[in-house]
Amino acid sequence: MGDLVKFEMDLGPPTKELEDYAKEHLNEDPDTRLQVLAEFRDLIFERGECSPHRLDDDFLLRFLRARNFVVRHAHRLLVNYYEFKERNPEYYKDVYFERLTAIGDAHLMSTQPFHDQSGRRILFYRLGLWDPSTITVRELFQATLVTMELALLETS
Repeated sequence: MGDLVKFEMDLGPPTKELEDYAKEHLNEDPDTRLQVLAEFRDLIFERGECSPHRLDDDFLLRFLRARNFVVRHAHRLLVNYYEFKERNPEYYKDVYFERLTAIGDAHLMSTQPFHDQSGRRILFYRLGLWDPSTITVRELFQATLVTMELALLETS
């Protein structure tokens, strides 16, 4: 299958270009960001529809950015996220690193060490290489969820 390509996640602060993009396309204004985050936290507590395991800025910004800084839409996404986790515990419990490593070793999933022209990571699946008798659908989905959670940590 060729050589394994490794890369590091970009966890640093966003670039000026990324901040400009966020302001223009996501309605993220550095001057009002803290106020919007406070409104979001207030709504979470006020409605009580979920109990997030985190309420820090970085975590809440994921949901605000995904919904163009519209607080009520970000709240609905947050609630849906936690409802999915509650309804599908099998994807979040008993996740074994060795099994996730096996998926990588089988070259079933990969990401590139670079981003596309819009700054996004691309996740590839090579399902033709998949042997369901050695790697279950559940394990493949668990690996996808872990990969997505890790990708959300990146600022770019």
